[in-house]
Amino acid sequence: MVKTILFGIVIGMSMLSIGYLLLRGNVLSRMSLGKAFTQQTEIQLPVQVLRELQNMQEMHTAAFSIQTVVTGEKRRKVLWFVPFGRTRMLYIAVGEVRAGIDLKMLSPGDIQVRYNTLHIQLPVVQLLDFKLDVEQSRIYDVRRSLFLAPDSSLLHQDIQRQALEQTREAALKSGILATAEQNVVRMVKGLFSDLEYTVEVEVQPAT
Repeated sequence: MVKTILFGIVIGMSMLSIGYLLLRGNVLSRMSLGKAFTQQTEIQLPVQVLRELQNMQEMHTAAFSIQTVVTGEKRRKVLWFVPFGRTRMLYIAVGEVRAGIDLKMLSPGDIQVRYNTLHIQLPVVQLLDFKLDVEQSRIYDVRRSLFLAPDSSLLHQDIQRQALEQTREAALKSGILATAEQNVVRMVKGLFSDLEYTVEVEVQPAT
């Protein structure tokens, strides 16, 4: 049995402003944006925009962290049904979740130029990574019965799995995907804002 008894939530941008500015500068430099670039055909522009986005592979635009206090218990049974030995554990888990988009999923049809407007259709926003910070997480207390106490390592693994699932569920309930979607639209628009085109960015809705 594993039970979560306390948690706290923090949500925000995972990409620092300075990192985003450096990324934008690299994109603009490679694309040589400006009047000279906008003279290219409507075929060349989508190809180069697609290449620049795919080269990023993933864009993490929202992060979530949670500290969870989890209690768990395992019992050793005699004759398969009579409880005898018992091990209890209290574990403080620190979980981390990152959300954003997988830019490798982009296809040529997702980038189009119509008249003076650059349309970018981004993949669905999703959880890209969720994990426990094993350096910050720790076993706070372990109590064993005098006889036939179960191995605490198995209980530790069960609690970690439960804490990880609690972290994922809490991140989704907090609205991390909505935050990530708002941030990614703003960031992608900013990457190509120096083009002499109106940039429209949409995100594929979750199914």
